[in-house]
Amino acid sequence: MTAGQRWLPLLLFGTLGMLLSEFAIWNIAPVARLLDHGPLAASLLVVPWLGYALVFVVIADLAVRFKVRDAVGLVLLGSLYGLFNEGVMADKVFGPGLGPAVLGLRPLNMTFTGLSWHAFIDVPLGMLLVKLILTDRLGLGDPRLTRRGCAAALGFACWMYSWNNFAAVQDRFPAGIPARLQAFWLGCALALGGLSIHAALACAPMSAPAEILDGRKKAWVWGLMAAAAALRFRLAEPTAALFFTMVVLAYWGLFVLHCRLRPTVPERSLYEESFPAHGRLSWAKYLKLAAVFLSGFAALSALGLRKTFMALDAVMILAMVAAAVAFPALVVKRLVQAALAG
Repeated sequence: MTAGQRWLPLLLFGTLGMLLSEFAIWNIAPVARLLDHGPLAASLLVVPWLGYALVFVVIADLAVRFKVRDAVGLVLLGSLYGLFNEGVMADKVFGPGLGPAVLGLRPLNMTFTGLSWHAFIDVPLGMLLVKLILTDRLGLGDPRLTRRGCAAALGFACWMYSWNNFAAVQDRFPAGIPARLQAFWLGCALALGGLSIHAALACAPMSAPAEILDGRKKAWVWGLMAAAAALRFRLAEPTAALFFTMVVLAYWGLFVLHCRLRPTVPERSLYEESFPAHGRLSWAKYLKLAAVFLSGFAALSALGLRKTFMALDAVMILAMVAAAVAFPALVVKRLVQAALAG
């Protein structure tokens, strides 16, 4: 297996993870501040891109080692990622935000987006998309535009327009996100997605690696993540850092117990099921889908349905928070039942 066959599918996973984590929810304020320093400053976006790629390499490694392919395991893995994202890569768990602080943490901030959006969307959907792309389940190699493809593009346009009106985004941009920023955001997402898909399919990996990270690579990657966590904890209050560590360990324990108490252990993880890769990318098809998506987004913007979609956002957020609160309790119930049955 060549380096490209090993790493380019992982880069695709990391790119999709970043797009779902940040682009799909319009976390655009940091980019706006960066662009204030000039167009060349946008090149610095490669740093968080590589950072996300590194984190999703670890997620893929855990998925392969623990043979994770079921929804519960993927959501637990996504929960761990969400805690790392919002508690280490960002300061949302510790910083000011929604609701009161409890032992130095913001439970509502931790629930949305860490234990809901990241848990239910980024990791499960990201890994599923990698499988569908590499195994040609999405039909991206066929240049013809299908009804299913158009429906998916328009559905994604509705999703992006909805979160474009997310209250947290509007707080940063009371008059709405400037058109040039929206164009940059959407164009960057489409370009990164297309190039990552093209690169992953061009290397044509025929088999999944036996392990994602071997001894030396594993030590380097985990060392970097531990250093980032240590730096974050130095900036947080000791009580908050201790409580956050306990939350992370609790979810890690649920993840490990779930994997060990499963009735059957699958032969391959969901990531490994992406191979052998035989998909293709037709740029003509991709550009047509992008045009449908952008047309749908522009049409929604012209219709002025801002208040309707803001209300829809509120409903989705409440549903995500409720699911995030109920999910660990349901996992514990399943684990107890599995232990008693065993």
